[in-house]
Amino acid sequence: MGMCSQAIAYVKVDQKDQPGPSISLNSGNAPVTRQLQSGLVVCYVVDANGRLEFIQERHLAEEQVSAEDLHATGMANLASRTASGIQVRDQGHWQGLLFDGNFEASLILLDSLWEESLKDKVSTGFVVCIPSRDILAFCDRDSVEGIRSLRQVVDRVWEGGDHLLTRTLYVREGKTWKPLKT
Repeated sequence: MGMCSQAIAYVKVDQKDQPGPSISLNSGNAPVTRQLQSGLVVCYVVDANGRLEFIQERHLAEEQVSAEDLHATGMANLASRTASGIQVRDQGHWQGLLFDGNFEASLILLDSLWEESLKDKVSTGFVVCIPSRDILAFCDRDSVEGIRSLRQVVDRVWEGGDHLLTRTLYVREGKTWKPLKT
């Protein structure tokens, strides 16, 4: 069984939008990415005994897998991992999702989670923060206190967290996430 068949969709920040030095890789060693609107990308990883390994362009060629097929597989594998259970923790003005410690932020990719499982948790839409790969918190779009609390969550995580992603809050519009305008 090849790496691509084990791929799991994984949210990262688009590095080209980040300040500072960047690493240039030849095309074969570059991770496979799919652009999302809003400065985020989907990468694809394999859980190798608790260590995440990125699917690289060369893996697609070696296994003769298209980027579209990889995306479909990665999304299906992410969804299937959630069968073990996602916990929703009510924190007053906001709620947090607990999953497995690596893919909480990636849960924003699962439309069925937001359109079915969580739809009754808000009344006017979702605002989320994903400050690190293992933190996803959300509140109602019209909750001033909830949004303030999400910003506090982001600030706490950025003080000393690891695997940091973004300080941006996102609002769900249709099936996409867009940066919340303040």
